[in-house]
Parts: sequence; structure tokens; C-alpha cells
Amino acid sequence: MNISESINHFLPEIEIFLPKNEVDYYGFSYYLSHSLNFKYKYSFSSWVHGWIFNELKYIEQFNIAQYSPLYKIVANKKQKRFLNNHDFHNIEIAGYPYIYIKNNPQIKKIKNSLLIIPPHNTNLLNHKWDEEKYIQSLLYNKNNYEFIFFCIHQECYKKNKWVKNLNKYGINFVVGANSNDKNSLLRTKYIFQHFETVHAPTIGAAIAYAAFDGCKVSLSEDYLEYKIDGYIGHPLYKEKKEYIEYEIYTKSKEYIKGKYDFLFSEPKESKKYESWAYKELGAEYKKDMREIPKLLGWENRDKFILYFLKYINTIKRAFTK
Repeated sequence: MNISESINHFLPEIEIFLPKNEVDYYGFSYYLSHSLNFKYKYSFSSWVHGWIFNELKYIEQFNIAQYSPLYKIVANKKQKRFLNNHDFHNIEIAGYPYIYIKNNPQIKKIKNSLLIIPPHNTNLLNHKWDEEKYIQSLLYNKNNYEFIFFCIHQECYKKNKWVKNLNKYGINFVVGANSNDKNSLLRTKYIFQHFETVHAPTIGAAIAYAAFDGCKVSLSEDYLEYKIDGYIGHPLYKEKKEYIEYEIYTKSKEYIKGKYDFLFSEPKESKKYESWAYKELGAEYKKDMREIPKLLGWENRDKFILYFLKYINTIKRAFTK
């Protein structure tokens, strides 16, 4: 089957749900539960998602609202030291969730295929870019690749961002992830398994994930910058604007060029960086799946005390606000 048929065949359906905790994000709890032959279980630990690509400076780079009664699970030793220095304890190191998602052995990479990952919005953010101008800058790749797709974030697809201009220029797209989709991590994995080359105009976890999955990866010189206007709906826009400004700066081309200059190239000149992604995603700290129930507080003997501690934490937070 061709690439479109394969994507449609293997990608799991989007199943929207309301995450109860950080481990639920992108369907990670459901993936782990299924892999371990459990019914869904509430997790008493929180687990840092994504990829923190910038230097650690603000505690807000971690989801501190999800600090849980059992563990805060982080990707590497540097993150653990940072949290310890900010008086957060009970820290476990286990890599990022993405490293636990298994490949589907039936999916084969399609030769001469290119996937573009544009920047995205969430339900809280509303960034705007000149979509048509960026798409036009990529049209020359039609001479270099037989298959070109964009991967559109679910929230962007709902808001019809990118879609109109992609249709105008005859470029295919696939709908990717969202934090409240039970199958997002699987969808992401299976999408990257299909493509030889992945290219993006902004930094993000997708580049690290794609490299981890054996894709050639690169960033565009036609880089798309984030602006403060897009963050007006962010809960920290007024409370801690300096953090938002730091996020914007560290997503800029200037900052990323200084830190990841090797990623900038044309798609045809891009390379594989599997060992780099392995280190970035904390794969060296990956836990045995049999350790997961204890790590997340899923064992029945632990639940009573953990529910009690969760209640106490909730009361404490209410009084410290």
C-alpha cells in the first residue's frame, strides 16, 4: 500500500478524554495500562512530558502544579538536581514517556518521503504565522521528494490552521497529537515510522522524537519565531511574564542556532541523530516496565496512604495560594 493508505491503516483513532494527572497526558497512562494488562489506574506520581530543550532556569519549565504525593519523574540527572535545588524531593529519573512507546514492526519507512512539522497552538495559545509564505518556501521540495506531508496538531486542525493553504498548494497532511487524546503517543510514533525525513521551522519535541525513531531531521533556515501576543491566554502571562519571555527567547532562531546549530540544513542534506536523541530523551534511564506500577503508585497496598497524602497536598496548596 502507498503512504496514505498505510497511515490511514495503522494510525489509531483520536479518542478525546480529560486527563486526571500528568501521566495521563497524550494517553501515556492508557498505553502503560494496556502494555501491563491493567485497567486504567490513577497515577500518584507526575511525569515530565515533551522535551525540555532549553537551559533550566525557571521551575515553571516543569509542570509544578502536578507535583504529586509519590514521585516527580524526570528525564535525567540534571533535571533532578535542578528540582532538588528548588526544594522538590522524591525525584525519580526514568527518561521521557516517549521512549516507552514501542514501534509497530508492520510499519515500514516509505522511501523518498518528507514530513514537515509546523509550529502549533493549544487551547490556551493563539500564535499566528504567515502560513502561505512558509509553505511556498518549501515547494521546491516537490522536485526532491515523491511524498510530502505536513503533520498538523489536533488543535490547529480544529481551528483550520494550515489546512486551507496546504489544500491550495496540493500538499497532503496528517493529524498528529494532542495532550487530551488517549492515542497521541502511538499516533506520533506511527507517523514518524512512516517517514525517512522530518523537517521543522521551529524547535520542539517532534524533532527529538523523530530522530529517536530513525528519521533524518533538520530545522529550517526559514525559521518561524514566536511572539508575546500568542501567549496572552497563557495562565502565566500576567503572573510570571519573565518566564514567558524566556520561553520565547529560547525558542528563537538566535538561541537555537547557538545550541543546536547542527540541526539547521535543507531536508535533502539532513542526517540521522539517533544517539543524540537517545541522550536528549533520557533513554539511558529507561525503567523496566515491571517497575512502572510501583513507580506510579498503582499497587493496591499503596493506594490508601497515597490518596490521603494527595488530599493533604490539595489542602496545603489551597492555603498557599
